Amino acid sequence: MGHRFPLAAMALILPLVWFGFAGVAGADTVVKQDGTELEGELLSVNDAWVVLRTGGNNIRLAREAVAAIRFGGEAPAPPLKVELRNIRSSDAIDVLLEEKVVIRDARVGGVWVDLTPELKSGNNRLEFRIRNEHAGWGYHLQLRVNGEVETIGCGEPPGFKDPCRCCGKLGNEKGLIDDLPALWIYVDRTEGTAELMR
Repeated sequence: MGHRFPLAAMALILPLVWFGFAGVAGADTVVKQDGTELEGELLSVNDAWVVLRTGGNNIRLAREAVAAIRFGGEAPAPPLKVELRNIRSSDAIDVLLEEKVVIRDARVGGVWVDLTPELKSGNNRLEFRIRNEHAGWGYHLQLRVNGEVETIGCGEPPGFKDPCRCCGKLGNEKGLIDDLPALWIYVDRTEGTAELMR
């Protein structure tokens, strides 16, 4: 059976790689930060690069682009699926993942948005922008990780008569509210897991 190593542990096996050892029999797998996987023969690892031979070609990847390396024959990580949807937000909400808008101008309801391709291994910043022109404001979203649903929200719908009162806010602010505390989604692609960090 093969072994899975996070990149931080690679220093322990560097001498073996430098002397031509490329793991146990079978294909090695390099897992990139975006979750894509490349199979082949691991040729070398150093502080800057990971080199993999695949399809007769040598592929050189920047070390920071690599999340983990699995050595020959190890079962792949379980699939990861992370989705987000708006339930009710007043007046409207934008949700940003690492500064990229993934939900725009959401008010009541919404479809599940697949965040999986956008997530990197490690911490991923989730931010909220509220636009409010009426009474109280608030938001309620759902995050679904591998089928398990968790609620993200502030204030009580419907109508947000009990508005969001957090982080120095009164819940009756008007205009653009874009200084709410960020949340973090911690992703471990080698294990196929993600966790909301509040």
